[in-house]
Amino acid sequence: MREKGVAEEHIARLHAPVGYNIGAETPQEIAISVLAEILQVKNNAPGGLMMKPSHPSGHQLVVIRGAGDIASGVALRLYHAGFKVIMLEVEKPTVIRCTVAFAQAVFDGEMTVEGVTARLATSSAEAMKLTERGFIPVMVDPTCSLLDELKPLCVVDAIPTEVFSCAQPE
Repeated sequence: MREKGVAEEHIARLHAPVGYNIGAETPQEIAISVLAEILQVKNNAPGGLMMKPSHPSGHQLVVIRGAGDIASGVALRLYHAGFKVIMLEVEKPTVIRCTVAFAQAVFDGEMTVEGVTARLATSSAEAMKLTERGFIPVMVDPTCSLLDELKPLCVVDAIPTEVFSCAQPE
């Protein structure tokens, strides 16, 4: 193609042979393998098996301080984005909206919010196993002493401040 004068930017866009090696034999199966590759390129998608993480976030751990309603909302967003999430809570959390807070797992052993279940874990090893099984572990660790063991990518402080006031000083 280069000898015929085809520009490099056009050659770079060429996919040959085209299609995925999925064992296709019939014309219909071959067409599916070709269309799958076209969709991957068109959508700039990573491809591969869907049962494996398609992005690195699935291997990254985020620890959240607190497990109240706001912290639980943050945990749900991170969980659905593919991150592993562990929540650290105090021994007796006080939560107003306990029906939407993973903190309830401290009392009941587990809590489900929007179809995602959090379970109380008593060790870092247990917490990591729970993340592998698709749960959000909640651990009682008010001082964050487990951070050295857990080695998270980052820590999100989702503990609300005790006093919030918009009043202006006189």
